[in-house]
Amino acid sequence: MPKAAARTDEYTLLCERCGYVVDGLDTDGVCPECGKPIAESRPRRRTGSAWQRRPGMGALWRTWPAVLAAPNRTLDTLIVGHPHDRRLARLSAALAAAIPCGAIALALGVEGIRTRDTRVLAYLGLAVAAAPALWLVVRALIGVETKGLRVIGRTRGFRVTPAIAATITAHGAVGWVIAGAGVAIAVLGPFTAHLINSAAGTVDGPVGRLGVLGVVLGLLLTVFGFLFFETFAWLGIRRLKYANRARPGPAGQAAS
Repeated sequence: MPKAAARTDEYTLLCERCGYVVDGLDTDGVCPECGKPIAESRPRRRTGSAWQRRPGMGALWRTWPAVLAAPNRTLDTLIVGHPHDRRLARLSAALAAAIPCGAIALALGVEGIRTRDTRVLAYLGLAVAAAPALWLVVRALIGVETKGLRVIGRTRGFRVTPAIAATITAHGAVGWVIAGAGVAIAVLGPFTAHLINSAAGTVDGPVGRLGVLGVVLGLLLTVFGFLFFETFAWLGIRRLKYANRARPGPAGQAAS
């Protein structure tokens, strides 16, 4: 029996395993196509991430470790099209831009004060001004990935709606925050070694090698962050390819 996921709206209840339309069937029954209990495909079983339930810094620090440590389990609990998802994507992009730009500005500011070189302080202003531009770049990259998930969904016959794609990328955007932190470490590692060596009157030595180690670790963390974002998006389209969204209004709440 053919799947009808591509011919339904985003609120039609589908079996989340195979995409068969189970809307209107007894919710205590099973999918006629694959045997998955229909109750396990109902939107109400999705409790949401900590951020979706109650956004805030505390919820953010609970959501990100859950996404990183158990991505599949987290994806299975996400509420599709939650209104807080866009805010999470914007905040993640802001941190991904602010962390590396802040690290560069800190290094330039300290160096400018230490050497009393006004040219360095001018570069500090450029680093601060670059943060909004970098935020727009990260936001654009998240948007491109969101649209890419929809394209992949269409080509494979999945029901990957804009809401599903946005929910996936908003939570996977922690990868960009990690990438930003990696850039910051790559900057501050050698800069700290430079300050220590300058104070000690040396040029290289063990401290210098620690600076190189900081660059290597920072770059590795940056690559990991990018790869995690892409991997989470890939996992997301597999786990949420037929994810159900509660229909707005009292009727939708009752049916969910």
